[in-house]
Amino acid sequence: MLEKKYDLATCQVNWSAGGKAHNVAVQLNHWKVRAISTICAMGSDTKAWEQCAKSDGVKILKIPVRVEMRKDWALVGKRWQRIDFFTPDPQIDRVGWAKIRKFWMRELKAGDVWVVAGSSAGGWPRGWWQRLIRDLRINGVLILVDSRGALLREALEAGVDWVKCNLNEAEGTSCERGVDRCLKWLRRKAGKKSSILLTLGRRGMVADLADRRIAVAATQIRIKDATGSGDVVTAGLIYGLMKGWTMDRTIRLAAEAGTRNASRADVGRVKRQVFAS
Repeated sequence: MLEKKYDLATCQVNWSAGGKAHNVAVQLNHWKVRAISTICAMGSDTKAWEQCAKSDGVKILKIPVRVEMRKDWALVGKRWQRIDFFTPDPQIDRVGWAKIRKFWMRELKAGDVWVVAGSSAGGWPRGWWQRLIRDLRINGVLILVDSRGALLREALEAGVDWVKCNLNEAEGTSCERGVDRCLKWLRRKAGKKSSILLTLGRRGMVADLADRRIAVAATQIRIKDATGSGDVVTAGLIYGLMKGWTMDRTIRLAAEAGTRNASRADVGRVKRQVFAS
């Protein structure tokens, strides 16, 4: 996603590379973890997005499929109020989805971590995500899906390693209400295969593992701008998994990283200030 942000406080207009998965890659690179961001190679705004992404210090991998990029115009007020205007998700035909599958089957290797985050382009054949996730897991790829709707359901049915969503996304996908009912629905869909992370905003988050739950309350802070905090949580989760930390430590510190982002603290320093605890 290519974002154009109008800041009313500074009267500045800035372009940036957006998208949940790219934000995760940016944060992991802050923490000295090599992460790659992907983009379809032939969209009309590819060069602009690529220039912004390179300024973030993230390596780019191009998928050889022509598709128009999703765009976001953000209006940011003097007290961090934010209004976003999005273009619709792009559409890809069956031939394009076949090329995308071939690309990922070729590029991803055993031991890689693959993050699928945010909304997906439309038009995929039913079961496409489910089949790809199953095949990549057989090849030894660890997969985290942070999404909603049909993509989230297919990830659960495929037995993905991790699913992550916020409570609104879980309620909208499951047609259930409340934390317990949503977690039960997610677990029923996943069986015992997947680990589930449900974020609750000011109330913290809950991780539902195959054998237990871990609940973490959010640190009470003055929220300035929560934009991207969920992506920082995802990056913290991946960081802990790669380091082989206990799940209790990983979930607690991922929550702390997301909280610091919402307070607009320097999240690049979280590894020293929090992850070392």
